[in-house]
This record gives sequence, C-alpha cells and structure tokens, in this order.
Amino acid sequence: MHIKVRGTKLVSLVHRYWHDILIVVVLAMTIGLASYQGAQFINPVIFNWDTENVWFQADLPRVYGNMVTRGSHHYRTKVHPLFSLIAFSPTFVLRRGLGFEPVIAVKIMTAAVASLWISMLFILLRLIGCHRFDVRCYSACLRRSAHRPYFGLLYQRPTHSDR
Repeated sequence: MHIKVRGTKLVSLVHRYWHDILIVVVLAMTIGLASYQGAQFINPVIFNWDTENVWFQADLPRVYGNMVTRGSHHYRTKVHPLFSLIAFSPTFVLRRGLGFEPVIAVKIMTAAVASLWISMLFILLRLIGCHRFDVRCYSACLRRSAHRPYFGLLYQRPTHSDR
C-alpha cells in the first residue's frame, strides 16, 4: 500500500535530497566524535600559562582562557576581533547552562566547529555541482588535511597570519 504524502516544499526537498542529508549527518557525527575523542588524549596541563610555548609557539592557554573566561586577556582582538565573541558564548552556555567543566565545554565546542566545517564543505561542493562521490573524496581529504591540529585536537588558530 502506497501512502501519498501531501506536504510542503520542505518534505519534497527532504525526499529529493535524502542521500545528501544522510551523508552530511554521518560526516558531521563522525568528525565531531573523532575530534572529541582525539581531544581526550591531550593532557589538560597544556592549558596552563607555564606551558605557553609547547605547541610551536602557540598560545593555547590564551585561546582557552578566551573561550572560558569573560575577563581573560583579550589583547589579540586587534587581529581576531570576533573570536572572543563567537567562541565564548556557546562555551558559556555549555558551562553554565548544561553544567559541563570548562575543559569539556571547550572540547565539545571544538568538535561542533569541526562538524560544522565539514558539513559546510559538503553542502558548498554539492551546491556548485560536484557529484556525491567527488564530494566524499574531498571530505576525506579534508579530514586528513592540516585542519587536524586546529579543529581536531588543539584549540588554536593558525599563527602564520598573526605576525
């Protein structure tokens, strides 16, 4: 028995693009989970000010402080003016609203950014006309690219443009 679904344009779009929606959801969940699990291997001591130059002169303690503390030292806003505004608010909601520890909230936020990033790449490539197989190959390359230290495990933006 075939049931004819009368519905809106949204239902027809979901029916038409269900393969793409499924791929995006699986990619986002996979990357988010891999990012969060990979972040478990990082010792939280790396966020102390004593270990400021552990990762190629990166400023991980400052970035971590900007994400979890409103009153942290925001002297780099001249280079990245929106980072504190964008990164602090969701982390604050995770900490205060849902009760996560600061380190866990930052790891969740970083995993969410990684998921969003790969999802947006997939959607963009599909919108410009790439085939599903090609987009999956590009997504696989993205997972193995230089994004891993930044969105995958460590909470640091690239420093080459900062100087």
